[in-house]
Amino acid sequence: MPVEDRNEPLEVRGARELVDTSDARPHTDSPQKQSADLEPGPRAPQLDQQDIYDGELDVRHGHEEDLNQAELEVEDDEVDVVDDVEDVCHGPHPEGHRYEVGVSSFGQGGLIEYRPGDLPIIIGVPHGGLLEPEELAEDQGELARDTGSLEAALIVYQQLKELTGHTPHMIINHVKRNRLNLNRVDARPNMDHPIAINAYNEFHAYVDEAKRWVSATCGRGHYFDFHTNGHVERWVEVGVGLSRAQLARSDEELERAQLRRRSFYRALASDPKVSHAELIRGPMSLGGLLEREGVRVVPSPKHPSPGVGGYFSGGYNSKLHGSRYGGTIDSSQLEIHYSYIRSKGMTRQRFSHTLSVVIARFVQHHYGFELLDEAE
Repeated sequence: MPVEDRNEPLEVRGARELVDTSDARPHTDSPQKQSADLEPGPRAPQLDQQDIYDGELDVRHGHEEDLNQAELEVEDDEVDVVDDVEDVCHGPHPEGHRYEVGVSSFGQGGLIEYRPGDLPIIIGVPHGGLLEPEELAEDQGELARDTGSLEAALIVYQQLKELTGHTPHMIINHVKRNRLNLNRVDARPNMDHPIAINAYNEFHAYVDEAKRWVSATCGRGHYFDFHTNGHVERWVEVGVGLSRAQLARSDEELERAQLRRRSFYRALASDPKVSHAELIRGPMSLGGLLEREGVRVVPSPKHPSPGVGGYFSGGYNSKLHGSRYGGTIDSSQLEIHYSYIRSKGMTRQRFSHTLSVVIARFVQHHYGFELLDEAE
């Protein structure tokens, strides 16, 4: 893949101003940061602390058992690769979008990478980096990284290209999580360091730019935030913005306007003809599609709620970049159990291929884009 070497500070039109890092400050009012060329949606002026951190405070279980004993059977799914490539999105490109599909752009120091795409799919990888800049202190109480999340995301990225003939957008934090946590409201653990603040702002500015392209050119789309979990239930957790108590409610209760508004799928669920419960845990939900391929997942038809089991409902990124506060880009936090993707063998490859097919099917079914040559 060609790479555009950009070591100067990031300049994204209509997003955050990142040119001067000498007196950088974290943007705690980021829900209000909008493109100058777009009408700002009905965003919340600020996220309260409980809202920001719910889904991030759950204890991660640090299992280090032999991954050979954790090999999981994921069915190989045969889907035809698209031969005749036509544009998926037909709207005009937003003014000032100066990125070339598939050509990586890097922020200052190469810490943050943006791979522009031409699909209504955006992949975020905030916790998979390997870099350890000496200037950024290590947080001994934080996990070093979500091991396997970047590796799986890269496979999904490539598989989506091969399956659809088009390219998803992807934004990567290449710094280890314990030096730069990009699923928080600020640049922890180095929230006062200008390098960390700038990288934090670059990550979210790149996501904003991808969303701006998708909104203008495709009309709507979906942001997927990649993570891993080590919960004893050994399942994939799809964070949709609802707590375990809310997911324990009946399908009828999930259709209530209050829960539709809280959902990361608010844009999709705003159509009264669309079932909110089906979006979250029906056969064509992310969980339902993964479950059909032999993956243990929550929420899903078999596991409509986590009960007392481990579950991340969704962190800062999914709240900020989904449709809860407006716009037409929905979001999901994908918490993949480590036994599926920390292995270096075929388990990771098979699961990531399955996940790429599921993402394409999910977007095709719910958003109406023609992505796969298959009968649904």
